[in-house]
Amino acid sequence: MASACLSPPRRVLHRCRLARAIQAVGHIRSFAAFASAASAFALCFAIFVSPPVWIVLRVLQDACRAGDPGIVLATRFGLARLFAISPTALAGAFVLGAAVAAFFGMAPVVSQQVGFTDAQTGTIVSAALIGALAFQWPLGWLSDTVDRRLIVLASSVAGVVAALLLAAALSQGNHLSVVVVTFLLGGTLLPLYSVCLAEVNDRIGEEELIAAASGFVLVYGVGSATGPFVAGLVMGWAGPSGLSWFIAVILGIFAAYGSLRIRRREKTATAEKQGYVATPSTSHAALPLHRHGPDKAEGKAAPR
Repeated sequence: MASACLSPPRRVLHRCRLARAIQAVGHIRSFAAFASAASAFALCFAIFVSPPVWIVLRVLQDACRAGDPGIVLATRFGLARLFAISPTALAGAFVLGAAVAAFFGMAPVVSQQVGFTDAQTGTIVSAALIGALAFQWPLGWLSDTVDRRLIVLASSVAGVVAALLLAAALSQGNHLSVVVVTFLLGGTLLPLYSVCLAEVNDRIGEEELIAAASGFVLVYGVGSATGPFVAGLVMGWAGPSGLSWFIAVILGIFAAYGSLRIRRREKTATAEKQGYVATPSTSHAALPLHRHGPDKAEGKAAPR
């Protein structure tokens, strides 16, 4: 559990520190070195069965994963400007990072505390991912036709309801109910990162897409670093249902903030919208390859 909670903050710190190394030796050499080291560290988990050693190995492994294989551009996009463009979307990146990391980091712990088996725990986590897969296209299609902020607001409210239902299902110890509610929670929660990023992309030029995505990854990472830690504290006070209450509270606060922002700012015209693209929260390196991405990335590239 400690290793899972430490993973997000490590990635944030490593992303900030490894940029110079990639710029110095080039992205191809960096990727080869990071991939080789990560493979070696993975083998060490079976050799050294010790929690302190595993924590050190996870630190080193996440340092390798933070090495972005894409070309590092000179273009920069400050968080202050990103917040000015779309406060709702940037706040959503932080909240979603906290909620998603808290769920996947602490859900196995909650499942064991309730008394579910390992197989049942795996089913619960899988249900959230399947829900995200099922809801990805409908939410993306709706966000292309109506105000994306309305989709974010509605999904956040639905996430609050799903989190409260999850708390009730956990208190009853009904595995089937937990799986169904987790499916709904994953479906309403996980696709929102891409919707929030699409809201920002509608308001910027194509040459700024990668820089904006980079800022989103950073804010999402900060949220991921905060979520599991705070959720663990709440669980220590409220028991297994504390995870559900934590997710419900932060989504509720975000929904209230989003409703205020919708009243203060006009929506983006449908004709000016870019197509919704499901975007991972881990890396933006593949954006230039997507047909909706920029035709070419401008800026000074790192040496190869």
